[in-house]
This record gives sequence, structure tokens and C-alpha cells, in this order.
Amino acid sequence: PESDTPWKKVIGLFDWHFPYHSRAAWLAVLEWVSKEKPDVIVIGGDHGDWHSVSTHGDGFDASFGDDVASVDASLVQLSAAAPDAQIFYLEGNHETMLSRTVKQRYPALDSVLSIKEALKLEAKSIQWVPETAQPIRIGKLHIIHGHQEMKGKSVPKYPATKFEKYVPAAGDVLWFGHIHRFSHLSVARYGGQASIYSSGCGRVIDKGHGANSWLHGEETGWQNGILIGHVWENGRVSTTEVDIKNGQFEW
Repeated sequence: PESDTPWKKVIGLFDWHFPYHSRAAWLAVLEWVSKEKPDVIVIGGDHGDWHSVSTHGDGFDASFGDDVASVDASLVQLSAAAPDAQIFYLEGNHETMLSRTVKQRYPALDSVLSIKEALKLEAKSIQWVPETAQPIRIGKLHIIHGHQEMKGKSVPKYPATKFEKYVPAAGDVLWFGHIHRFSHLSVARYGGQASIYSSGCGRVIDKGHGANSWLHGEETGWQNGILIGHVWENGRVSTTEVDIKNGQFEW
């Protein structure tokens, strides 16, 4: 018989874009993590905005040191809130901007500069997961940033369908981010269903915020939120989508 106690409690934090994050939402996350002590924390990519190394717009007016300091502070806070948690940091498309910019402008430094080293992740016991090594797997739960399957600037009408190949068996569950909003797709598989979830984000979503000026006043369509999962020893996964509004979890 299946135990009533899950084997692993997992939290997925996608697309926080520090320092352009919702401060109220972040404080709510830290409060939950401190209280619930998840076994696994998955930073699902684009945790930093890394505007300083963007090849678009005015990126070089920003400071890489400031970007590192902002993301680093958030990692220290997470580790302090759940010191025994296993933490993964998935590389998102914003993290890849450093390597892409260096290759374009300073190719001789390509083997020297990296987000992983800048954040000293190994010293923090945080496992870096390159974009090509995703998804990670915890039981039947698979987690990927998501940009790998979505090329170009536009988001497809049914983005979850891009990820069906990652859930080949009944009971498989995939989490992805990148699109900054929740969605859920059930997929028929032999013997049952597989599930695909996209997560809300931690980025500030107000269309009037300076960090969103590139939207030219259009609504973002984004949602602040996270994914929380429980994984049993037999691999079974339950997933909860958690909206964060006004600094409060809405289950």
C-alpha cells in the first residue's frame, strides 16, 4: 500500500527575473519555504533577468555586478529558509544571454565567464542544470525551463502541446515555465493520463512598471505564482498551482 507521507515535497520557482521581481510575492515564497521546509527547490530558469548582458536595447547601461548581487541575495535567502533542501538551478534563456553575448563580443573569454561561476553555485551546494541537460527528473516529475521547445518571440496558442514527448507514460508529469502563466494539459497514455503544467512567474507583472516598458503599455497576460508538488516513493506526483496575489498564496 502507498504511504500517506510523500517521499519528496518539491517547489518550482520559474521566471523571477531578479531584480525585476515582485517583492511581495518573493516574501510570500520565503515565508512558505521557511515554514514547510520542502525537500527540493527547483529554480526553473530565468531567475535573473541578466539585463546587463542582453544584446537587446540598453543592456550595457546596466551592471553585471548588480545583476549577480541581486540573484545571489535571493539564493542566500532560499538556502537560509530551507537549509536541508536540495536546490537545482535550471538554465533559462536569460541565463544563456551571458554566453551568447561573450561569444559574439569577447570570444576569448567564453571559457572563463559563466553564470554558474559568477554565482558560486558549487560553494552554495546548488546544482546547476544546463539547458541541454533538462528536464531533471524526480520520480515521475520532469522539470524543464521551456525555452528549448519554443523558438521565436511569440508564444503558441497551446504551449503545453510542445512538451508531450516528455511525458510518454501514464502518471508522468512535466513542469515548465518561460511563458509566465499557468496552463494544464492532460494527455492520454496507455493505462492512464500524463499531465503537463506551465507555471506562473515571479516577475513584476504591472504593465506600467519600468521593467515592462518594452510592452508599450500592453497588458502582460502574466500571472504571479509557483508550482508545488508531492512525489511518492512509487513515483506518483500530485501538483498544486499556487497563485500569488497581493503577497498572499491563493490555493
